[in-house]
Amino acid sequence: MNIDQVFALFPRAEPVTGQTLEDRSVQALALPAKIADTPARALFFFHFRSLDAVVVERQGLRAGEQRQNLAEADRLIALADREYGQPVRCTKRPDIAAVSCLWRANGLEVGLSYHDAGGGSPALSVAYRAAR
Repeated sequence: MNIDQVFALFPRAEPVTGQTLEDRSVQALALPAKIADTPARALFFFHFRSLDAVVVERQGLRAGEQRQNLAEADRLIALADREYGQPVRCTKRPDIAAVSCLWRANGLEVGLSYHDAGGGSPALSVAYRAAR
């Protein structure tokens, strides 16, 4: 899908720029979303004018609450396990407040990431892209 097709499906999406993925896909659209009934923001990334990935970032995580944030990551991992089966890999490092898991199912790669460097900037996201 190109950006116009995605925008036609999500007319409330806003044009945005700023983030780039490791494969040089660039962020072009964003809109409010939900992850498991919690507020989030969906970011649409395009590579050579084609949709490459959708990253859904969880909103409202609190700084300094690593235990609760790690519990939220575990909750989302359990939901993904039910939806996609066992992950291809899943690394949990509560000692440094980091989680990284990857599932492959139904032609998709789904990655969950949580990190909280220094306890002041927690980030939890789920990325979706076509399996490669």
